[in-house]
Amino acid sequence: MHSAKIHPLPFVPDYIEGVVNCRGLPYTVVNIAKMDGNENCEIEGGTVLVFKREDDQFAIHISNIEMFFEPDENDIRADGIRYKMNLIPFFDANLVEKRLLADLKVGEL
Repeated sequence: MHSAKIHPLPFVPDYIEGVVNCRGLPYTVVNIAKMDGNENCEIEGGTVLVFKREDDQFAIHISNIEMFFEPDENDIRADGIRYKMNLIPFFDANLVEKRLLADLKVGEL
């Protein structure tokens, strides 16, 4: 989603920037850099990458997309994709979900 309005939430961890409305459903917006401990990482604009999964709904706040890249088969590895001598790691949505559940103490009374 481009130019999404992110609505802030009180009393949540710093890396949760708020929620966005996508087709009438709320999606939690996460700043991955802040989740990894980079507290000074502010992302300009309202571009979010929405993940619609069966068990949860969240989005990551992203900066401008610089390009789309279709890798050759031999550039795809188990831990990421090789691009110009760099390894770009795969994004694991399950790790984000686990962190959200743990930090928000979902399931505990």
